[in-house]
Amino acid sequence: MKRRLAVLLVCVLMAAACIVPVAAETAASMIQNYSTVTSNGDCQVSVTVTFRLEHATETIRFPLPAGAENVRRDGSQAQTTSTANAVYVELSDVIGGLVGTFTMRFEYTLSDVVVNVVEDQKSNLVLQLPLLSGFVYPISELQFAVTLPGATNALPAFASGYHKNAIEQHLTYEVEGNTIRGKSLKALKDRETLTMSLVVDDVMFPRVL
Repeated sequence: MKRRLAVLLVCVLMAAACIVPVAAETAASMIQNYSTVTSNGDCQVSVTVTFRLEHATETIRFPLPAGAENVRRDGSQAQTTSTANAVYVELSDVIGGLVGTFTMRFEYTLSDVVVNVVEDQKSNLVLQLPLLSGFVYPISELQFAVTLPGATNALPAFASGYHKNAIEQHLTYEVEGNTIRGKSLKALKDRETLTMSLVVDDVMFPRVL
């Protein structure tokens, strides 16, 4: 009888182990990027990030595009480190060593996001706007909205570090008046970058010409 009870107990414990859920992956569960492009070719950006940290890490930073200026974190001046590829906002003082879900807002300015591009002896004004700059963890979902100084009928193009132009297969977007809204259709890999390009009307950006 004791042997039967022991076998039954082992079976129960094994079954319980099978139904224990696997821990979720550390990630940015949501990134929302709202960019407003001005007629002088600069851009004001607000990014809200929800971090899901399954394991404590003492060092954590969030990357913004190279050249980001006037960086603020949750309304206060942020501590940053600049490299050739990104501006990193230090987060260790807030969520370093912690486990859980945390939401933060980053605000910054990008200069000269509208440039003259010459191709086949033809010059066009092109908006080149970085949306992701290589966060060390995967991104479960990305949402973005880009507001222009005037309405457009042009369609944007997207390129990423991993997928190049094929990233468009993993995005959905719509152009409505002067705003482009979109989101990812699947999770994005760790260290992914994403840039949106759009040919724009000269009338929108008279100061860039």
